[in-house]
Amino acid sequence: MDGAVKRGGQEEPAWYCLDYEKTGRLIYLSHLDLLSLWERAFRRSGLPLFWRRGFRPRPRLSAGPALPLGVASRAEVLALALVRPLACDEIRERLARQLPVGIVLRRVRPGRDVAPPDRQAWRLLFPRPLPRAGELRARIEAAGPVQDRRGRRHDPAAAVLDLRVAGRELRLLLATPGGRGLRPDGLAPLLGVGRPEMIEKMAAGGRSEDIQGNTKETDDTQIADQRGRPGGTPHRRRGKR
Repeated sequence: MDGAVKRGGQEEPAWYCLDYEKTGRLIYLSHLDLLSLWERAFRRSGLPLFWRRGFRPRPRLSAGPALPLGVASRAEVLALALVRPLACDEIRERLARQLPVGIVLRRVRPGRDVAPPDRQAWRLLFPRPLPRAGELRARIEAAGPVQDRRGRRHDPAAAVLDLRVAGRELRLLLATPGGRGLRPDGLAPLLGVGRPEMIEKMAAGGRSEDIQGNTKETDDTQIADQRGRPGGTPHRRRGKR
């Protein structure tokens, strides 16, 4: 196929979803800077990009919800438009060579659905061993409604669909209707166990199975990356280290 599909006289691009991870020091990259990083990778890859028309033409793409700064993720998605269809493996191979350490392109699939899921699986690592899951659940239920930074009220007990504990690690399955809901960094203060050293999104559209199994603590390098940049202020911690 030589060009974009035409429907009703209008060119229609071929859309692909890019499932990727954001880890390491790139967790401090803002959402806009992350999109700029992807745009540079698209340009260097030589893929037949579908460009937006206008004074400043740019590759046409669609991004999922922004991650909080300093949070890692194994389940991010971005949709890219191409002028013509290509094999998913070819797209992945050409893009993977252009991405920096900290961005891992896990899969390329046809489609453009980047709508926020109704539930997400999260993993938090704390400085000390945690109480049992039942006790944490009781603390959440006793907390009552909470308000986020945007003034929206949430019921923590309803937001936590499942909860698992293993040592210092807490895994959560949170309800996020319409992509909104209580975030793990907003839930953590209700537990009374201090600030988490690491927060990571494990899966979007998660199930209880996504937070089951043997838990594995993150290596010291990853934890250090999420505490803060060298010479900077610690991430999500105050006072002395």
